[in-house]
Amino acid sequence: MVMTNSIFMSLMKHIDYLECLRNNTREILNCKDVKNVDELSSLTDNRQRLINLIKKYQSSVLTELKGFINENPNLDETIKDIFKTWGSDTNLILNETKVLEKSASEALTVKKEELRKDILDLQNERKLVRKYSLSNVK
Repeated sequence: MVMTNSIFMSLMKHIDYLECLRNNTREILNCKDVKNVDELSSLTDNRQRLINLIKKYQSSVLTELKGFINENPNLDETIKDIFKTWGSDTNLILNETKVLEKSASEALTVKKEELRKDILDLQNERKLVRKYSLSNVK
């Protein structure tokens, strides 16, 4: 039973990490209109760290789960249902995160193009100002 509790805690912790990833991706999507690039950079850095953590943690959870199933070939249906629920919850959260990620990526691409256009306009204005600068008038 102690082993079962340990696995259940690992599964819950894994789901918590995935929910953090989904929330982080949602924050990135909400950050598309923010002028603070440092905040966006921090969110994306944290997201990458979280993805690396989830990959490592998921690998250890799967190893632990396989070991448990091999040691207990006759699992009762309740435990099997918990494992199935974990798998479906994992897929659901990952699918939601992918949708959010796609939306965030598209929004940030639009924002990037707007900024690029603004920078080009600013550069053109600077050229015009230099052209008509009073210091150049004789």
